Amino acid sequence: MKTFPFGISACLSLCTIILAASCVKSRPTTGGGSGSSNPSNNSYLSSVLNNTPLAPIVDSFTYDNSNRLTKITIIANSSKSHLSGESTVTFSYSGSNPTPVSYIINNPNQSTSSHQLNYDGQNRITKDSTLDGTGLVTYWSYSNGNIVSATKSGSSEQMIDTLFFTNGNVTANHSYIANNAGTVDTLLSSSQYTYTTIVNPCYHQAIASTFGPLLNNLVIDGGFTDFVSGDAKSTATNSGFLGLDGLPAAQSTQTFDWTTDSKGRAAILKVTDSQIGTIGNLTFSYY
Repeated sequence: MKTFPFGISACLSLCTIILAASCVKSRPTTGGGSGSSNPSNNSYLSSVLNNTPLAPIVDSFTYDNSNRLTKITIIANSSKSHLSGESTVTFSYSGSNPTPVSYIINNPNQSTSSHQLNYDGQNRITKDSTLDGTGLVTYWSYSNGNIVSATKSGSSEQMIDTLFFTNGNVTANHSYIANNAGTVDTLLSSSQYTYTTIVNPCYHQAIASTFGPLLNNLVIDGGFTDFVSGDAKSTATNSGFLGLDGLPAAQSTQTFDWTTDSKGRAAILKVTDSQIGTIGNLTFSYY
């Protein structure tokens, strides 16, 4: 649903905040949210520090005894009060089920938001319903190894995102506004990605193949990392088809420079935009 627990409007406009919330474990070799055949580092991500232009953001991750993600805590420190505070995303599970049945977003600047989740016979997420009376809902469908999400609230326009996979990585992402039946949808943006052989620090097989697409929608779309690709990004080329003036927007390219630790795990990420310069400085910590 492309929501973020706090400071939504300001943070979305910057596209510099990352919410990373997964762990790294074994990796399958099939498509649709899986990684390559390279072994993972078998570590659990504990936090991500992102030194954004406005405020340092620290994302911390909590797991239960079964290594299920139970809580994401986001802390921002800024002189601007509307960008500071602590927010949480808390997941609830039923019995020993490996996938959450619901989650709650708590943040200092908005009311608490509760969500109900549904899955298909393959345990892939299919629906996220907001239980606040707004009618906000996201549906996911799976075809030819790709993932399509559609989000709508009441009578508002429907947003559609399509993730295209190659060798277990998202190599393209197209975003649309759905138009009336019988008319062509409006393409808002298109992104293409290349990858390194470094394991994506936000990847975990059990999450990527089940509710990973939900985590992708919960994060800010800075394109730094994702929760369904097995490998870490190398480049992202983004094309906006409608700018603020209604004309085609410019194309930009981001370069992802990774530094690994002594165990070969992703430790530091610097993201450089071809037009703006450095837009991300991230440090990854593990349990």
